[in-house]
Amino acid sequence: MATLIGANGAGKSTTLRSIMGLYHLLEWSPDGKRLAAGYYNSNVAVFDPHTGAQLHTLAAAAQRLCWTPDSQTLTTSDPTTVTCWDAATGKRGQSFPAASNTYLYWSPVRPQAYQGRGTSVWLWDTQACMVLHRFDHPVALYSWSPSRD
Repeated sequence: MATLIGANGAGKSTTLRSIMGLYHLLEWSPDGKRLAAGYYNSNVAVFDPHTGAQLHTLAAAAQRLCWTPDSQTLTTSDPTTVTCWDAATGKRGQSFPAASNTYLYWSPVRPQAYQGRGTSVWLWDTQACMVLHRFDHPVALYSWSPSRD
């Protein structure tokens, strides 16, 4: 169970009831309309954080969760695969190989994402579902430029 409380500690609180086990991941959609919760039992639930209603259950053994900037797609990643899920329907979309135990970050202005951890970073074209560049160097920090240049 998780309880969501307003930023100032006042106002309405919402309880998300877990029927699948313990949460180990929580990720808000950028528009604030959905909250994804990863469970230790290899599922991800998507909630309406305002009502507490569970909208979808995704069969994903996620170690990382990441929303696209437009909140239309949730990505789950495990040590070998990144999978995209339609936020409105909960349907599985494209999947692609992951850089080991990956973090995934979507560009705020391009149809691209990068993923990586440790010794490798992959830059993806998310529309074509292909790797544009692979950087095989130790990397500790990642960040997207907010410009299109």
